[in-house]
Amino acid sequence: MRRSLPAFLLFLAAYLAVIGWGWFQQTATGGELSGHAAKIEAILRLLRSGDFAWFPGYLSGSPTATLLSFALSIPVYAPALLLAPNPAVAMKATGLLLLALGGLAAFAFGRRLARDGWTGFAVGCAYLLAPQVLLRLGWQEHMTIVVAIPLVPLAFLALLRVADRGTPFDGVLLGTAFSATLLAWSKMGATLAIPLALFAGWLFVSRADARSRLLRGAAWAIPTVLLLGVAPLLPLLRERGFMTVFELDPFRQWQAAYSVKTATSWFDRGGELFSVLPQSLRIDGGGYYLGLVGFAAVAVTVGLTWSRRHDGREVAAIRLFLLLALAMFWVSFGPRSVLQGQFELLSHAENFPDIAITLHWLALAAQGVFLYWCLPPARWRGPAFAALFAVYLLVPAFRIVERLPLYADLRAPDSFWILNGTFAWAVGSAMAAVFVLRTLVAPRFLPLVSAAALAAACADFSPYFNSFYHGGLAPDVSAQFREVSDKLRGGSDRVLAISGRYFYLDLPNRSGRPLSTEALNHYLMPADTARLQVAARLSATHTLSYLQLAGISDVVIERSDSDVPESIQQWFRAMLPLRFENKGFLVLSNPYSLYPGFFAESAVPAADGYREYVGALAFAKNQTLTIASPDALPLDTLPGMKTSAAAKSTRAPDFVRLAPAQPRTASRVAFSTPGKAGWVVLDESWHPDWKAAVDGAPALVYRAAGGLPATPVHATDHLVEFRFEPPSWYAACLAASSLGWLAALGLIASAPLLPRRLFEPQAPENPPPEASGPRTPIIRPLALIPTRDEAGTIVALLDRILETRSDLQALVIDDASPDGTAALVRAHAAHGSRIHLIERAGKLGLGSAYRAGFQWAMDHAHDACIEIDADFSHDPADIPRLLAALDAGADAAVGSRYLDGVRVINWPEHRLILSAGASRYVRMLTGLPLTDATSGFKALRTAALRGIDWSRLRADGYGFQIELHWLLWTAGYRLAEVPIVFTERRVGQTKMTLGIAVEAALRVIQLGLLHPSRRPASIK
Repeated sequence: MRRSLPAFLLFLAAYLAVIGWGWFQQTATGGELSGHAAKIEAILRLLRSGDFAWFPGYLSGSPTATLLSFALSIPVYAPALLLAPNPAVAMKATGLLLLALGGLAAFAFGRRLARDGWTGFAVGCAYLLAPQVLLRLGWQEHMTIVVAIPLVPLAFLALLRVADRGTPFDGVLLGTAFSATLLAWSKMGATLAIPLALFAGWLFVSRADARSRLLRGAAWAIPTVLLLGVAPLLPLLRERGFMTVFELDPFRQWQAAYSVKTATSWFDRGGELFSVLPQSLRIDGGGYYLGLVGFAAVAVTVGLTWSRRHDGREVAAIRLFLLLALAMFWVSFGPRSVLQGQFELLSHAENFPDIAITLHWLALAAQGVFLYWCLPPARWRGPAFAALFAVYLLVPAFRIVERLPLYADLRAPDSFWILNGTFAWAVGSAMAAVFVLRTLVAPRFLPLVSAAALAAACADFSPYFNSFYHGGLAPDVSAQFREVSDKLRGGSDRVLAISGRYFYLDLPNRSGRPLSTEALNHYLMPADTARLQVAARLSATHTLSYLQLAGISDVVIERSDSDVPESIQQWFRAMLPLRFENKGFLVLSNPYSLYPGFFAESAVPAADGYREYVGALAFAKNQTLTIASPDALPLDTLPGMKTSAAAKSTRAPDFVRLAPAQPRTASRVAFSTPGKAGWVVLDESWHPDWKAAVDGAPALVYRAAGGLPATPVHATDHLVEFRFEPPSWYAACLAASSLGWLAALGLIASAPLLPRRLFEPQAPENPPPEASGPRTPIIRPLALIPTRDEAGTIVALLDRILETRSDLQALVIDDASPDGTAALVRAHAAHGSRIHLIERAGKLGLGSAYRAGFQWAMDHAHDACIEIDADFSHDPADIPRLLAALDAGADAAVGSRYLDGVRVINWPEHRLILSAGASRYVRMLTGLPLTDATSGFKALRTAALRGIDWSRLRADGYGFQIELHWLLWTAGYRLAEVPIVFTERRVGQTKMTLGIAVEAALRVIQLGLLHPSRRPASIK
């Protein structure tokens, strides 16, 4: 276990080197990395300006509050962007760092969940190799999702810490991790809430000892989330009412496109299997591929444990995470049901190979097998499975989920799988792989077979590395784009960029020119501006009116983009004069742009609904504004108002372009009027938070021309000022949340310097109330016997132990003894009834053996454990005396060699001095008041074992005994010492080595430094 972290770090370094070697050599891509870097650079400039309520550079202007949906991206990527001269290199370096943190968080979660470092190693590797993780980082370069890669496993880890420890620190850590996911990409946080809640429910039901800790953790986590995650997003919730949120597009088609089609995609390696299907049934890049190694491990685990009635901790966790993965997969079907997806694919499968049809039906059956196996073994298992599988097949889960407030506008059902389902599958499949290897592979072959399995998994997922080596833009495209940017530099009007790629979002940074839209999409932008853009598609006349009103002086068309057909290029060429062209781009000019504002003498009332936007463009041809009345105020008394018929019959005086009367900022601009009665219009997206003042006096702001703020003026010269002023509670939310983040991050960063009582499990009152006087009698004791080459004594010892009490059972934990110890245990007449055996893969250490034994005892309802050596150095006849001490009120009865004298036989004087000195050393450094702190002969109530933090049992040698005593004592459990006689072994060799002694000595120093100031438990 101690080697698992260095081994994982070595794998991680090699893995990042392989990915980075290709990725850093690529040019900029058409993915979202360049666009995201450009937006963050623009935001940083806006923040430095000191006026950042309005974000003018993109989407025809929008409130900065709309950027809160990916707020965490800014502080995450900003340091590298500020330091590195190349934004693409900065983003990629940060992305690889986030990937590494994700692997480490997954490793830590797996290690804590299984209490085994090599399981953590497997989970970390499985998560790093997951197709969705690699596709989002290397192919799509969706850098907001990349921010969430470490946050999902971190949130699960924090929840598990809450269940194990329940301290205020763990509750705050959980709330902080989940809040960070919300701010990394709000929909990723929303989708994470479901699997996280299911995991919490499983912990609450399956672990009675953790229920109070989970409730205490929730009491800290929920307020933390409200402050850190919900408060900063409250402005965004209001802003959603003024944004499109996909309503202009065929929403159901979006959802169907970004969803699972069928479980056959589990076998679609690299997207090759589905390449023959229609585009509507393909999944980009084969992102749902599960991997042959992981799938085979799960299948073998199901086969090995199919008929089991009782699970160990490991198998129970595998069942849970496979069920979580299946649940996330089910929701990811979006508008389809599972059965609909099954037959929809078959209806288009004329070119599907025969083997793919077979896989198609096997995948459907596999879902049923997994679901049945994941249900707890019970009498009701069959009927429950039949009902659940029918619901799974026939009911589209997403249709239910999207009715919840947070999910109503979720465009992409696959968001439930991208990281959440991926992580659940990584945990379940990795734990299954470890289980299969340890069950089927001989210990001496285990390292070799494990390495081969990891190599096979890397080879299996190799298609997903391709995007790190191929896919960059051709060098000439980048050069041509720079040429276009240079040509546009110096102007101020907006640019309409027609491209399906994202690198052109760097135009505002390169040329200083704002953009009117983003990647041909109209979602997540101001609603009225988006509707106006849609109305502009009706005709060339409507398009020209839109370009004029929106202040667009240049149209940039990417000729090499497959998403921009030749017909669109020719359509714009026919309307606008050519300003510049090269091989990759066209730049067309519009000389009638009205940016940044204009004056209109003629106006008419706006029509209702969609006609308002069509009418706005039609009337603009006659130089007339449409005006939408705020709060149903009368319009006929305002300057220049006409009837619709009058406006259509005569052409009004031309719109007059206005220059700013004062230096403008992002959210403030002033104009001087031309001395006529009419309307002053600002060329920014309309929003109810725009305010106007005429000669310093407040004035009403109307929605003009379908989506621009405007205010009326009378026939004299005036100074008209527009200011964007969001509600004051926006700032209050952000200020409160910012202070909360500073406090939370400060708490986490300064944890090593603060009192340990904030971070350690709360010790109960000492002695605990139930510890006073006689306790519940011990009725199911279990002797734990770790063995390594103890064939000479094990049979006789087992016989002696069973003679001491009729209700006593024994568990041998054998570390692959070459001398056949395990075979002798299996051959014993009482094996399977009173004698039990755990066979392990190799020499894993004394502490590890006892941890496994304790867990086995708790899983099988034993109320006490007795630690005893296998070499007769401990006399089995003392077991009844130890158990009697438990019955008398102790939680732990420690056999002492030094209580009221020295009782050690056959030890040389130096060994005796060393042992007695060790106990004094422990007592001096830790305060632990035991005369024999290193004793390995003791009886422990399993109730006390449940109450301590096992993650702090780190030693694998004899230092484990010191740790165990210390944890029981500091947790407030009542300890008793019982005098025993210790006899040095006569058969075999001692397991004490210099390394074990050094480990124990160093661990005592650590315990002494970490010892909290607590009232100790009583010692008898």
